[in-house]
Amino acid sequence: MKTKLILLLLIICTIANAQNTWVQKPFYGGGTRSLASGFSIGSKAYIFVGGSDTALTADMWEYDTLTTAWTQKNDFPGTAREAAVAFAIGNKGYMGTGMDWSGNFNREFWEYDPALDTWTQKADFAGTGRYSAVGFSIGSKGYIGTGNDGANQNDFYEYNPANDTWTQKAFFGGLERYGAFGFSIGNKGYLGGGGTSNDFYEYNPANDTWTQKANVIGSGLIYATGFSINNTGYALVGTSSYGSDLYGYSPVSNTWVLLANLAQTRDQAVSFSIGNKGYIGTGHDGNGRRRDFWQYTPCTTFPEAIITANGPTSICAGETLTLTANAGSSYIWSDNGATTQSLSVTNSGTYSVIVNSGSCGTATSAGVVVTVNSLPISNFNLYPDVDPMHYIAENLATGNTPLTFLWNWGDGTSDNTAYPSHTYDIPGMYTICLAVADANGCTDMYCNDYTFKTESPIAYVQVIDPLTVGINSKDNTLNTFKLYPNPATNTVTIETKTDFGNYQLQDITGKVLLSGSVTATKFNLDISTLSKGIYLLSLIDGEQQVNRKIVKE
Repeated sequence: MKTKLILLLLIICTIANAQNTWVQKPFYGGGTRSLASGFSIGSKAYIFVGGSDTALTADMWEYDTLTTAWTQKNDFPGTAREAAVAFAIGNKGYMGTGMDWSGNFNREFWEYDPALDTWTQKADFAGTGRYSAVGFSIGSKGYIGTGNDGANQNDFYEYNPANDTWTQKAFFGGLERYGAFGFSIGNKGYLGGGGTSNDFYEYNPANDTWTQKANVIGSGLIYATGFSINNTGYALVGTSSYGSDLYGYSPVSNTWVLLANLAQTRDQAVSFSIGNKGYIGTGHDGNGRRRDFWQYTPCTTFPEAIITANGPTSICAGETLTLTANAGSSYIWSDNGATTQSLSVTNSGTYSVIVNSGSCGTATSAGVVVTVNSLPISNFNLYPDVDPMHYIAENLATGNTPLTFLWNWGDGTSDNTAYPSHTYDIPGMYTICLAVADANGCTDMYCNDYTFKTESPIAYVQVIDPLTVGINSKDNTLNTFKLYPNPATNTVTIETKTDFGNYQLQDITGKVLLSGSVTATKFNLDISTLSKGIYLLSLIDGEQQVNRKIVKE
């Protein structure tokens, strides 16, 4: 019998302490309630005021985590209200602001001493009377901000219980709002949500500044409720048909993760933490007020989603980058809904992954930006020049500059400049290759076979820029005339948009072979008597000169 009892107790303890789980506790002692207020002190929690199904209330109830029992305490002595702010500092609780059902906004501020079960009125809140503000404590100070006094607000105030004074601080960093949630972690405060907003901010009291943090990943953040356990913040969000989502926030990684869903949907609830447990109770589910009360056991480790790439995230077209998520029970990638732990990427884009860590919820990674760079294009043309055994190679490579080059001449030699020259001592067929690398490290190669049958002992190849064709010019970048056909055998036609005074045709050495005056915007040039090769046509008008290459076949 003793063995069975011990086994039963072990099972109960295991269930009660399972990570990322909700366990229902005894119903709130005051009955159904929404927009109530609450705080925790030591091992006990307190929920009070708010709206019941019939009236505003002023009763107060204490929850003992050791006995899991509710005990009624002395009523709140101020005006009955709902949507007030409450927090604890040390061994005292504080409550202020709120409104009644006639629409009257309140500035009263009260202190509760659980040891004496007494309320003491303190200095009124320094801002305007309001409802649905946010409050939290950091160290020995309390803070209240945002809310609605007939209009949404974003002012923010600090309360010092040592001298019972209020001090206005820096305005909340986001837009005016009401129905937001807040909590504190260490020496920082956090505030977000409210209305249709999902932005989220951190408050640093040391320098009185707000810093925007990662947006809450949930939606429906009006009247969400927040609490913190150790170094993690939590927000219970939503009133959907499937319940309320619990999201966890890590200030270390500045990330939100989806945790255990609370099947009982609600907003306008009260939440707080005691030790390493979180508690949520009362609220409204869209159909009516609630009185159920729940305990949350967090995970010992915060869920995370991290993507690791197997190389640089800037790759070249045709390459594959592998993105791998950290270990989890399941995965969903943003790109195409892939469910594998690793994803092969060949396209530019921003990639993220949702990692399900099993019992400890899901996390969404930061986006990894992958850039797929286009390849450079390696190409060249080889033409015989007018001189016997003299060849011209045009370097036609393009890509993201600066480009680097490697010419392989097919005879065991190479050059690494853009416009080299090369001499072949032995006739034969040679495979000439040009390898190009661009600024992104992407490469391309072009090869072609050429046969050099020489009567003289050598063949000579000169690589040139196709724009300059090896001849000095005053301007080789203007594009003010058309030239066709090109390559040509007998005649080329020239069309100009601007009247040029003269033309001249030169060979690769700069020797002028043809020249004359331009008398029309369209004229023909006879090249039938020229040898096969590359020539440069120049149109000249005073100080302006425009060049274009002609290939004679």
